[in-house]
Amino acid sequence: MVRKKESDKSVKVEIMGEVDLVKVKQRLVSQIFEGMGLGGCIAQAGFSFGTVAYMCFMFAVTTPMGIVLGMIIFSMTGYDDSNPNALIMEGLLGSLSSGVLVYMGLVDLIAADFFHNKFMSSASWLKKASFIALALGSTSMSILALWA
Repeated sequence: MVRKKESDKSVKVEIMGEVDLVKVKQRLVSQIFEGMGLGGCIAQAGFSFGTVAYMCFMFAVTTPMGIVLGMIIFSMTGYDDSNPNALIMEGLLGSLSSGVLVYMGLVDLIAADFFHNKFMSSASWLKKASFIALALGSTSMSILALWA
């Protein structure tokens, strides 16, 4: 799911025709930390060699595939900032990517920590403090997103 978000970002960057060194650096740093996190999860899961090889291959090719897809769409249609269709496409890709991240964060990651953790169920104060910290963190990230 996270790879889909990266692929959508790559499609959007290539469709808009932006070649910016800052965005390239952001993509590289994102890839490095995402790869380290994914590698840690794969190592803990204990998958077979074939499954690990497939996951590593898909991690390595999804962003370049998104870039190629964006280049194809750009070459076929062009990109005009004033065109309403371009803004609609950018909005759809952004909302799809955001929706995937919200789902992954709330359903797959946070729910497992809050509802399937023995330590959380034993202390009610810890669960309340965790919910408050989650709400404050989400609020602060939303405020920071105004400048992103």
